[in-house]
Amino acid sequence: MIYIFNNILGSGKNSHTEEIFKGIFAYITCNKDIGTYIKILKNRKINFANTSDRVLMDSEDFEKFFDVYSENRITTTQLLTSDIMELLVDFYKKYYLDYEIVFRNNIIYMKFSTGAMFEPRIFGNSMDKELLFVYYSILKLILEISNKVNDVLHEIEV
Repeated sequence: MIYIFNNILGSGKNSHTEEIFKGIFAYITCNKDIGTYIKILKNRKINFANTSDRVLMDSEDFEKFFDVYSENRITTTQLLTSDIMELLVDFYKKYYLDYEIVFRNNIIYMKFSTGAMFEPRIFGNSMDKELLFVYYSILKLILEISNKVNDVLHEIEV
């Protein structure tokens, strides 16, 4: 789904809308409840999240690009297998597109910061094939992640 999240500030004549997010937002219901939360965020110079929940993963390449937060380290390391981490890193290296993934109980939330989508261009070709391919690749990644996570959840005991 394509979403634009807005925040309305003020009231009455003084109200205005502040844009929070433009891009693709997806959520998937998994076959099994993981019983915790896991957040995968792009590395930031300053982390505002609770650092006691930070989980260090065994992939140096993954750690270069992402921070992982969870209250259950064992489930996190079981769920984020090396092939899932590699898939996430490869996607980031190929498109340099910021995204976040949150696992909460039996739902996976994915947010891709693509900016405005499918808006006609004033100059140039309005059907940019490369941009459409990026959107296709995002949707393909969403499906791959959901399939891999469901496979892993089938194998592990949560």
